[in-house]
Amino acid sequence: MGRRAASFGAALALLVAGCSTGQAPLGSPNLTAAATPVGILATDAPSAPTASAGPSLSPEPTPGPTPVPGTGKITMTADRFAITLPDGWRQIPLDGSQTAEIEALLPAGSQITAALDKELASAVAAGFAFMAIDLRPATLSAGNISTVNVNVQAPSSVPLSLMEPLVTGLLDSAPGVSSVVAKTVTLPAGKAIRITYTLTITTAGGQAVKLAATQFVLLSTKHTYTTSFACQYAAASSCRSQADAMMQTFDIL
Repeated sequence: MGRRAASFGAALALLVAGCSTGQAPLGSPNLTAAATPVGILATDAPSAPTASAGPSLSPEPTPGPTPVPGTGKITMTADRFAITLPDGWRQIPLDGSQTAEIEALLPAGSQITAALDKELASAVAAGFAFMAIDLRPATLSAGNISTVNVNVQAPSSVPLSLMEPLVTGLLDSAPGVSSVVAKTVTLPAGKAIRITYTLTITTAGGQAVKLAATQFVLLSTKHTYTTSFACQYAAASSCRSQADAMMQTFDIL
């Protein structure tokens, strides 16, 4: 469970490491100015006939910003959970319907297309119900890719207290995983196991890249939810703080 859940964040962070972008902030379309209402004024000159006032034209409504798909609160009705993404984060639909649009916001030459296509091709079969990525320019320009995904499995008959050593044992035995720390925390959605660990990946060129991963395991009567966050190790502190904050919004429906 741990190795597969970390793969998406690991692949993206690895491919984009060291890249920079000058992309404009996401989701800031210009507003179209409303038309000025037109009125007909009557004159009070004694020699001129009094013009009857015509109907005032109602001002045209001012269009608001076009909503960016996959931002804010995301409700996954079929899998019975909801999560709220911070500003600048965006859901990646698993059907690939917005992949090209999202890739256009990523640094050029990051080879992210292959990584996304590979992950999306097997995501549903592997139990993933949700993926999202941090598209803030500051994050991308720092050479960091921060991701979150939610894996949904059948309900577990193993209580949370006994599941903790099982999960940590799997992670401890996984290649490249180190510094595994687990504890039970209380979230608005209920008690969960919070696991942090370091994942070291060796690139094709022989360079070792360290990633910071954080996982939360939540149990319900219908599902087992594993929510995984990954980012470059240099940003571990801020990424884990954001993961904790995002999990405060996680809701089991």
